[in-house]
Amino acid sequence: MIYKKHIEYHFEVDEEIWAVTGFNETSISFEETRKNGQEDTHLYGEAMLKDGKWVLDHHTKCMLNEYWGHRTITNIEAFFNEHGPPTDE
Repeated sequence: MIYKKHIEYHFEVDEEIWAVTGFNETSISFEETRKNGQEDTHLYGEAMLKDGKWVLDHHTKCMLNEYWGHRTITNIEAFFNEHGPPTDE
């Protein structure tokens, strides 16, 4: 067996830790890190770059609004608009 390097990017919004699961220049996929073993209640989301602004997709907004509220939607979009996707720098 050999070691494999694993890098994970986390960010905090509204006292919740989120993990970036994938990204490129035009999309950021993320999920909540607090997992309770119930996959049907685990949030996966996506933000897309549209007209120079990061915007969460409709499904993500619906799920976040139901479980966290509109403030979290606004704050995650603001975080992505301030910081963009992760970089390897």
